[in-house]
Amino acid sequence: MQVDEFFDLFTSYNEMYLVVIILTYVLAIIALFMAYRKNDYSNRFISLTLTFLWLWIGLVYGILVFGPVPTVMAGIEYPGTWYLFGGVFVIHGIILLYFGVIKDTVSYTWKPDSRHYIGLLLILYGLVFYPLVGIFTGRVFLEYPIFGIAPCPVTLFTLGLLLWSDVRPSLPLMIIPIFWGFMGVVPVLFYEVYADIGTVLAAIITLYHYVKWPAA
Repeated sequence: MQVDEFFDLFTSYNEMYLVVIILTYVLAIIALFMAYRKNDYSNRFISLTLTFLWLWIGLVYGILVFGPVPTVMAGIEYPGTWYLFGGVFVIHGIILLYFGVIKDTVSYTWKPDSRHYIGLLLILYGLVFYPLVGIFTGRVFLEYPIFGIAPCPVTLFTLGLLLWSDVRPSLPLMIIPIFWGFMGVVPVLFYEVYADIGTVLAAIITLYHYVKWPAA
């Protein structure tokens, strides 16, 4: 898949699921409000929202839409790549469901400290500034990966919320989002998705904070 084909496919995908994009933005705003104003259902609701986002991207984006399209990088074709990555997102959706919803081991809370402010920056970048980078680099809004139904903006949102956790999140909750953050180098180099420079930086920042995070 060449650069123009990549953006053409994204345009069709975004137009087809525009209602889902709107829905996911609504869910994200509710999730942020519930992290700020805690109640008995906040943590599970936020984890369930993240679960939905990761399962959607795994099943619909990765397997249904992009899966049949061969990936071409540096002139070499890699068939089935998106089926693999779709499976990775499904796995993380199941991890979020288990640790965040069923076991309820993640507590998302807003606090005015450096880690939470960094998390907020990652969240805002995924929700707002990521698509703006696309516009500033010559793409129209619906050509670009958009929060809710595209991997990298959702990864940014997830990493930001995990940095809001009251206690150090379980390692399984961190591995795939950080891994996918580093994978942002691929769309930068091969598909001109320059917003993913921020995704790579987010992975580095989150990994640094996770390593230095004191154990409970």
